[in-house]
Amino acid sequence: MTRHTSLAFIAAGLCAATLAGTAFAGSLSSTGFTHIGPSPAGLPSCNSSEVFDACRLPVKQPTFDTLDGWAAEGDVSRGGDATGNQYAAIRGGSRLKQAVYADFGTLSKDASYVLRFRLLSESHDAPVRATLSMSNAAGVRGAKLGAITTTARHHEWTEVELLVDGKAYPAPAHVMIEIDNEGASSVVQVDDVFLVQSADTDIEG
Repeated sequence: MTRHTSLAFIAAGLCAATLAGTAFAGSLSSTGFTHIGPSPAGLPSCNSSEVFDACRLPVKQPTFDTLDGWAAEGDVSRGGDATGNQYAAIRGGSRLKQAVYADFGTLSKDASYVLRFRLLSESHDAPVRATLSMSNAAGVRGAKLGAITTTARHHEWTEVELLVDGKAYPAPAHVMIEIDNEGASSVVQVDDVFLVQSADTDIEG
């Protein structure tokens, strides 16, 4: 296997290492957040023949053209805005989750994971919790890796990031994404979900 380096992303990950388990949120711009670095969309896809220092794990339907690959607990649907942008709509007390395949040559205990997604609340600010865990293909949760609670802003897209270290898990390892709307009444919109695997960045130092 050959190895490739994404230095810009790794540098950003190292700068953010002391902020592990923290949600970052703010108004989106064309350049994103300076501490995050380049968009994950520019990173290579993880594959079995090449080991990258940073690569995108295969999240199914990350922009919610459909809900295929996602599992819902409670009331979750798909919506769209006037521009044609699609998103997942999560009602209060509901959860969206997906087990993402992560067995691409880097052992889970040697990897770090970065979850990024966009978030908006339709009626008023609402608390949202994001969790990453190791799991199997069926989505049975194993070791919890970390979680954050942030605020979905009323009619304002914000970007959220969670950084965690991996833990040993039997092959084929998956990483479970869970996004919970912990608000009582507001509908939360979620879009652009990325899960990045880093082989070199140690979040805990």
